[in-house]
Amino acid sequence: KAGFCTSLDEAFERFLKKHRPAWVPKARISAQTAIDLIHQADGLAVMAHPGLNRTDEVIPDLVDAGLDGIECFHTKHSTATSEHYLESAD
Repeated sequence: KAGFCTSLDEAFERFLKKHRPAWVPKARISAQTAIDLIHQADGLAVMAHPGLNRTDEVIPDLVDAGLDGIECFHTKHSTATSEHYLESAD
């Protein structure tokens, strides 16, 4: 509205991309620390779209660290992928 950018893509390109004026490096913390912080805030720690990340091997360790759930349904998950994660969640 202020005329700085004509689209979201332009905003990312001009300001938010790495090394641009509004870019901020991501903070890196351990999964355990993240789960603990989420629980301290009375939240549920849920692994987002595991079918896209292809990181099934870390799920048992995350569960041991206190993971509360995994996202089973995602627009890019196939029916078989969703069923796989439903079974894993059970």
